[in-house]
Amino acid sequence: LVRSPHPGVAVDAIEALGSKHIDGAVPALTEVLACDDELLFKGALNALSWRRALNDDTIVRSLLAALERDCCRYNAATSLEKIDNPAVADGLLEILRNGSPEAASQATFSLGWINDPRASEAILSARAAGQVIDMSSFIMAMGDLKEPRAIPELVPILNIYKYDQDMRSRAARALFNI
Repeated sequence: LVRSPHPGVAVDAIEALGSKHIDGAVPALTEVLACDDELLFKGALNALSWRRALNDDTIVRSLLAALERDCCRYNAATSLEKIDNPAVADGLLEILRNGSPEAASQATFSLGWINDPRASEAILSARAAGQVIDMSSFIMAMGDLKEPRAIPELVPILNIYKYDQDMRSRAARALFNI
C-alpha cells in the first residue's frame, strides 16, 4: 500500500504504519524516505517520529541523502536537527564539504542549530575556500554558534542589505548573540 500509485492510499498506509505497532514498519517507512514525493516523505518522517525510530543510523543516512533533493531538503533538515546522534553532525559536515550549494547551505544552517563544536571552523573554512553558502544560512549559523570570527562578515551586512529588512534583522540578531 505504501507504494500505491494513488497518493491518498499511500499516505493512509504510511500513517497506519506509524500509529500501529506493525512488524516491519520501520524498514518500509525508511524506503519511503528515498522517494521524491514531498507528501509521502513528510508522512514517513512523521510516522518514524511517532515510532521513535529517527535515531536509527540507516534513517539518519537516508535523511542526510535527502538534503540533496529539493523536494525533501527542508523536512529532512528539520528532522536531523532534532536527532541526538553523532552521525548527524558527521554527515552534515561531509555535506558542507562535498554537497551541492543548496545542500551545503542547509547543512550550514543545521550545524548552527545543533551547535556542533566543529561547525564554526568548517563553515568559515568553506567560505574562505569560496564555497557558495546561502548568506541567510551563514548568518543564522554564526549567530547560533556565537562565532566572533564572523563579526567582520556580519557587520557590513547591516549596510549592504539596506533594503532587505529580514537580512538586516538576521545579521543584527546574530551579532547580538555573539
